[in-house]
Amino acid sequence: GRISVPGTPETIDAIRAALAAGTVVDSVAFTESTASTTYVDLSTTGPAVTATIGASGKCLVFLSCTLNPVASDGSDMSVAVSGATTRAANHVDTVPYGAQWGTNDQVAIQACNVTLLENLNPGSNTFTAKYRSAFGSNPSFFGNRTMVVMPF
Repeated sequence: GRISVPGTPETIDAIRAALAAGTVVDSVAFTESTASTTYVDLSTTGPAVTATIGASGKCLVFLSCTLNPVASDGSDMSVAVSGATTRAANHVDTVPYGAQWGTNDQVAIQACNVTLLENLNPGSNTFTAKYRSAFGSNPSFFGNRTMVVMPF
């Protein structure tokens, strides 16, 4: 491992190197909802990015969004992979948020998750965010959605 001090030339060079290596970013600002208990697209699909995965078969995926479950439900944002690799959205690679409040309470949070995806097939892979309501008793709202993929 290595420690990088923010704002130093070394840190800036490391960030530039990561970006030059094929890091891709996409965002969707719209707030939309689902009551589905399986992972689905929202009305505005995404964010979604296409990245070239190298021989390592690995990448880091950063998922971030405002999660807002209603009335003691939960919200999950995950990622599906298509193209050279087929991988469904799942509960392991997720930004989870479970609300444990009363029936009229609603608390939104901005959350982020970083996941190392392994065993991907080298080549062009498309990463698409998917969403679900954990229990389906109420809709879950998702806004300010961002995905960053950093291939190795």
